[in-house]
Amino acid sequence: GGTGGGGGGGGEGTPRPPATPLRTTRGASREVSRTPCEPMEVEPGLTEEAAPCISRDERQANDTKPPLNRRELRSLRGFTSDLSGLNVDFSDLAGQVERAGPDGDMRWGEESDVPEDVYGVAIVTIAKDITELIMRLRIGAPLKLSLIRIGVALAMMAVNLVLQFGLVHYTRFYIANSSVRLVQSHFKHFRAHVYDVTGEVNSAKWQQYPFQDEICSIAMTERVFCYTILFLWTLTILNEVRTAQRIYTTVSSLPRCTLASDMLAFQDCIQFEGRCCIVGLTRLARIALYLLVLLPKFAISFFLLHIGSRWLISGTFSDMILNSLALGFVIEIDDLLFMTVLPHGMQNQVRNTKFFVAEPKVQHLHEVDKRHIQGYKRTGCYMFFGLAYLFIYMRYMQSVLPPDLEEVRKLCFGYLEKAQSPLCRKLGVFDATNAQQCYPFGIETE
Repeated sequence: GGTGGGGGGGGEGTPRPPATPLRTTRGASREVSRTPCEPMEVEPGLTEEAAPCISRDERQANDTKPPLNRRELRSLRGFTSDLSGLNVDFSDLAGQVERAGPDGDMRWGEESDVPEDVYGVAIVTIAKDITELIMRLRIGAPLKLSLIRIGVALAMMAVNLVLQFGLVHYTRFYIANSSVRLVQSHFKHFRAHVYDVTGEVNSAKWQQYPFQDEICSIAMTERVFCYTILFLWTLTILNEVRTAQRIYTTVSSLPRCTLASDMLAFQDCIQFEGRCCIVGLTRLARIALYLLVLLPKFAISFFLLHIGSRWLISGTFSDMILNSLALGFVIEIDDLLFMTVLPHGMQNQVRNTKFFVAEPKVQHLHEVDKRHIQGYKRTGCYMFFGLAYLFIYMRYMQSVLPPDLEEVRKLCFGYLEKAQSPLCRKLGVFDATNAQQCYPFGIETE
């Protein structure tokens, strides 16, 4: 009788388990009494023992969304394209967010990050710090912090431009040109001593040629390897170009405003600090971004693409890989200065500043698809440009060696096969005899 009473009303029978706090979607917790597990529908592929065990109270507490009706399920499974009337937020799928404007009004639009490098510091200085300085002057707030930020940002930008353009110049004058002249001298000597006056290869002269190693180690003799490394270097530069192109597109899309204070929309309650969106640009600020940020970034990228391509194809196989890594160091100077020189507070200021371009809220699925398709089109254009540059440069633009070195590659095939084969094999612990024969002690005398 006690057991039955306990099961029915919680009397003197088996005591109910203690209440367990459950977390709701808003972050608060409330007490929900646990009851014995109820039978559940077992999904295909799961046994009844492996199915999750959950009580009715837990089911009701953890359900944050109502169950889908038949029409929503048909749409989810792709049986219908009619999405009218469904509770679907297409703006989230399109990457749109809702942010406060300069006057506190809420707007829908696309938010993008400011690059976390010295160029990003320059963007924040032009659009935010100078505007903040003007606002502080208007209300009589302290100016020391704003002046320090502006001074440090301008100094870092100047140091970055001097280092990047200086290294590009020195790389071209002291390294790339000398490397090109050296490989051209080797190739000129090779043609003069191995070929006949009629342009035919003299096999006997090639066998006795003393500089076979210098000729056969030229990276341009192996077209697949050379094109692969050069294509990877082109992709590295295209990454920088694409970053600059995104900044240009965003800056061009921001509306023009008359007052400097209308450029910023602070998202937190505290003024001048915290999250901030750049929602517009004055004419002077837009010109400053074009001249001080975008123009140097595009110029560095294209100079490095040309000088780096010329230097890479003039080296040996190993030099081509090592030189590409050295060139990447020039690109990363702005990131290095940002991470090592600037204080943590200034880095956080760049991370908390975003571009925000207001636009109508996306209401339909085809608008979401259109945005994603445009991204794939841009990716395709960049890939086409990279491949086209690779072919045009190697066939028509490079001035290092003749584009067709197939005959040299055939001459070097036998030499490289012999020169690159190891002198010894099987030199483990159990092959001491082979090691003695391969590396004998002393010098044999007659």
